[in-house]
Amino acid sequence: MSLEVNLTLCLPTDELSVPVVRHICSYALGEVGVQPECLSDITLALTEACTNVLDHVTAAGEAYSVHIGIDEERCTIRVKDAGGAFDYESRTNQPSVDLTAESGRGLEMMRTLVDRVKFTSVPEEGTIVHLEKQLEFDEEHPVRQRLHAAGASAAVTHLTDEELDRPPADEPGGWTARQIVHHLADSEMTSAIRLRRLLAEEAPVIGAYDEEEFARRLHYDTRPIGPSLDALEAARATSAQLLERLTEEDWARTGTHSDSGSYGVEDWLRIYAAHGRDHAEQIRRAVGAAGDQLSSTSR
Repeated sequence: MSLEVNLTLCLPTDELSVPVVRHICSYALGEVGVQPECLSDITLALTEACTNVLDHVTAAGEAYSVHIGIDEERCTIRVKDAGGAFDYESRTNQPSVDLTAESGRGLEMMRTLVDRVKFTSVPEEGTIVHLEKQLEFDEEHPVRQRLHAAGASAAVTHLTDEELDRPPADEPGGWTARQIVHHLADSEMTSAIRLRRLLAEEAPVIGAYDEEEFARRLHYDTRPIGPSLDALEAARATSAQLLERLTEEDWARTGTHSDSGSYGVEDWLRIYAAHGRDHAEQIRRAVGAAGDQLSSTSR
């Protein structure tokens, strides 16, 4: 599963529409874990584009549309007027820019805020302003946690048994994709219990475990991966539910890890935030490298 959000709004050319579309965009970006500074840049650029629609309304009762697209890499926005051309060029050479104003930031400010600004004008139909910006995410956000778990599942969903059991060509003795999936499931279930103990017990002692012994004794090399994928996604989803409800007091709770000492909720999140993503990438590298080696030897 990958991140994909698409919103299309049809708005009246009324000044109240600008804060509405800005708040909708801000909420959507925030809910998927976009970093605050990146979120702010996008909403400021969107505000400028929408405000200029209102500045150049040619007839009462006109409407304009805004499309917002969000995926794993970027946010793309299209603002289309109803026939009155945007006069951005006249704003380009303003001597000063008030960053707190609802309008007047100008074309150059939009170019500063986002990575790409493009204009498409169609006679009698209107002008479309295209905004695009590379997204920066908070990988500790609960939604990102769920996506990382889904990413690991996506990395193995279409693999054959032969591919799942193929040793990584670039890491002699390394785990196969099958073994990584079982490790991920056991790690995530263990981490879920650790989080719950930190929240429900006073100063718990969190025990370490031997990953290699788990792999050897728990048949990582032969078991089907389906149940482990289900366990992985369930562990991440239920832990994400808890993270969404934590209070400041909850975040401050700590225990002791048998290997590393002091261990709190924030330590837990930092350790597990990118765990699924990192192993999903490990699976892709292992399968890809093995496939490349197989292709080269068969020529």
